[in-house]
Amino acid sequence: MRVLALDRSGGTRARCAGADGIPMTVETALLDPLEPGAIVLVQAGIALVRLDTEWAP
Repeated sequence: MRVLALDRSGGTRARCAGADGIPMTVETALLDPLEPGAIVLVQAGIALVRLDTEWAP
């Protein structure tokens, strides 16, 4: 999923969208700080790993 926006209050959640374009809130506490545009692998609403852009469509 691609990170669209980060939690404005400084929390560990981010708004992300997958290839289908449907946005969802994702927990990002397991990862280093992210920035909008980053690509993450998400399972059950939790971002598990950040992917290099070569892995993303």
